Amino acid sequence: MATIKNAKKKWEDKVEGKGAYWQKRVNEAIENDKFCTGVAEFLGVKSCSTEVAKSWEEGVKNKATAFNEGVKGKSGKWAKNYAEKMAGVAVREEE
Repeated sequence: MATIKNAKKKWEDKVEGKGAYWQKRVNEAIENDKFCTGVAEFLGVKSCSTEVAKSWEEGVKNKATAFNEGVKGKSGKWAKNYAEKMAGVAVREEE
């Protein structure tokens, strides 16, 4: 049977290591100019602002490690917030 404890464990497993995957994809996007190409395609224009592209690159380039550190050990908080939203009542965070 599915329980909040099982969901908490799945959340931990899901987010663990996602930073490395994210970093890989960001690096590929930077190397292949995918951000600017995607924005231009979306807007139906020839290209996007190089200033905007540079800003995006600087903003995401080294954030993957911070993501992993930011979510590490937060499964209890995730489970508490999820349970409160779904149940509509306050619950205690499990250890």
